[in-house]
Amino acid sequence: MNKNQTIAVVVVLSALVIIALVYWAAVLRKPAGGREAVQDLSSALEQAVGQTSVVAPSANPLDKVTTPVNPIEKTNPFKNEYKNPFE
Repeated sequence: MNKNQTIAVVVVLSALVIIALVYWAAVLRKPAGGREAVQDLSSALEQAVGQTSVVAPSANPLDKVTTPVNPIEKTNPFKNEYKNPFE
């Protein structure tokens, strides 16, 4: 094979691969329906787990904290224990 035949074979094979990919993307591959996929997933989850219910999260996650947290009080752990010897 000479150089021109090799180039022609590569071009033809490349064109066939590109045509095959376009055909696969346009005809053979089904586009995933967004709502259908979500409905299928939710129905599969309901069958696997049972009836699902929506749980509303609390508006304030720190609502159940019983002790007040003041970061300023905890800045110096030696406030009551250390005495300056030069005073």
